[in-house]
Amino acid sequence: GEAPKYELIKADTEALAAERDYQAALVRVNEAKALLRGLIGAAIPADFELTGELPMQQTLPVLTTLQNKLADSPSIQQVKKIGEVAEARLKLEESLRVPGLTLKAGVDTDPDVSMLRLGLAIPLPLWNKREGQIAEANAYVRQSRSVLSERELLLNRDLEAAYQRYLIAQGQLDAFENGLLKQAEASLKVAEAAYRFGERGILEYLDAQRVYRGVRRDYLTARYDYVNAMLEVERLLGTELIAVK
Repeated sequence: GEAPKYELIKADTEALAAERDYQAALVRVNEAKALLRGLIGAAIPADFELTGELPMQQTLPVLTTLQNKLADSPSIQQVKKIGEVAEARLKLEESLRVPGLTLKAGVDTDPDVSMLRLGLAIPLPLWNKREGQIAEANAYVRQSRSVLSERELLLNRDLEAAYQRYLIAQGQLDAFENGLLKQAEASLKVAEAAYRFGERGILEYLDAQRVYRGVRRDYLTARYDYVNAMLEVERLLGTELIAVK
């Protein structure tokens, strides 16, 4: 009748959708491998395979501990070095206000007399205020301090955001691993058994498969978000926090 025919069409549609998702995922994997190969160089073959495990068992320290490490990040240290150069320039300009003294000496020699000449050279004017140079150096100092303050604010903001994403992903993983995955798998097994014994139709079985795949996909996304958030914290701090096997 019409019902079995409809179920067959529905099954074919689900199969095509699954094949489409698989091919799309395969394309993304190949694109990621090509990008990685481009970053590393042509020393690895085009058909290489990745091995190892994501650091799913590792965790980050508390946020305050991470914030205390921000001062040592390369981004902050770079701005601090620029500030030190600006401070040194200001001190130099201020020291140049005092005139430099030059001591000169010489010897005049005649057949009968030799004379030693000593002299002290003082530039004029005696006091060069160098107001323009000092004002410019002061401006660079203020600018470097402003850049440092802005950089610290931005890094703190980005660190807090990355840490919140880490906590959210961690909570999602706990929910999946402590019940959702097992519930979805159990529902799929029940639907499969009922279908095999003729107690349910193919559409109900396909719906159970779709729900399970959706839960599984969301679980894998949470795993990615978890690791990606930790790597973002590492990038902001400029130091290694997790070890990849």
